[in-house]
Amino acid sequence: RIPVDEQGRQTSIGSLAHQVGRCIPCQQFATMGSCGNGTDCMNCHFAHSKKAGSRQCKPGKPKRERYRKFVSEVMQQIEADPYNFDPGAIVIPASIAPTEVLKRKFMSRVLTHIDYVKANRENGGEANLAAAFPQTPPPGGASPKPTAPVLR
Repeated sequence: RIPVDEQGRQTSIGSLAHQVGRCIPCQQFATMGSCGNGTDCMNCHFAHSKKAGSRQCKPGKPKRERYRKFVSEVMQQIEADPYNFDPGAIVIPASIAPTEVLKRKFMSRVLTHIDYVKANRENGGEANLAAAFPQTPPPGGASPKPTAPVLR
């Protein structure tokens, strides 16, 4: 039996799993208030609150390109002089500043890149990744392979 909403209207087949929290919200119903599949829709037609960490739309291409350009410029400054580079002196653009998660991600990339470039210089061009990025072995004794930071 298809569940009904607060107004007594039938929802959808996908809404059957709503009570146990295993439903998938219908994006079309959530944004437009209706769904072309109607009661046959395999997704949930009940209202859902936005959960922390839920996927959000990515920024537009111009904003992503500005971010990449900014990151590239900072990385070049680090590569020019990693020992005198001051992460605290970075003027973070207004597009990044209000977003705490993005600021933390950016600063983490900067600090990782500084360590990587320093280790690379100290080892004659070939960074000892195990020394630059020490990792504690997991329980059981097998140690993971060190990996280079991903710079995009």
